[in-house]
Amino acid sequence: DAERVSRVTLSYASEPGDAITAAMLTRHGAVATLDAITSNRPPDLPNIADDAIADWQSRLAARLQTRTPGIVIQSALHYGMTIVIPGDPDWPTQLDDLPNPPVALYVKGDPSPLGREITSIVTLAGSRAATGYGEFVTQEAVQGLVAEGFTVVSGVAYGIEGAAMRAALAAGDRPVAFLAGGLDRPYPAGHELLFDRIAEHGVVVSEVPPGMTPTKW
Repeated sequence: DAERVSRVTLSYASEPGDAITAAMLTRHGAVATLDAITSNRPPDLPNIADDAIADWQSRLAARLQTRTPGIVIQSALHYGMTIVIPGDPDWPTQLDDLPNPPVALYVKGDPSPLGREITSIVTLAGSRAATGYGEFVTQEAVQGLVAEGFTVVSGVAYGIEGAAMRAALAAGDRPVAFLAGGLDRPYPAGHELLFDRIAEHGVVVSEVPPGMTPTKW
């Protein structure tokens, strides 16, 4: 539908966490937000300067030329991904509490863990250059938390995050991994097999469509 196609388009045109995009979506919806990008007049956004809106329109209009929503949707299907937007049954409503929530989510695996209550979710993060002792403590903590019914949500970086994910899988959890780039490009590349195991037993998620690499945003 128009809302879904518009959100797919915005997911490659707008940076994750863009405040103006989030304000537009809240006030006007995805279809009107997309229309506003190519408009010659600033949209109605109280408390945001016209020059900031003009810069936003210019930046996003240039990115609209880089691909099409049809190509993105085809690519997502090719790699076995589901596109989840607000209002879908699998949309994690906890994200709606963020000041600038994701435009859409690209999901691979079983999306049901995304709907867990906040009180049953735990994140473990730490140094990428972790010590053996740090990884051991992480594994012990994860085993105890999973035994208590918690779901582990983390990235898949080297060090503590990777150790947490491996321990969660070993404990029978269905962990949730968030990636900074497209799900067709596991990052870091050295964790590709771990990425595949998480997708098989849990779920991996990204705010950006396939083909996009991690950026400063």
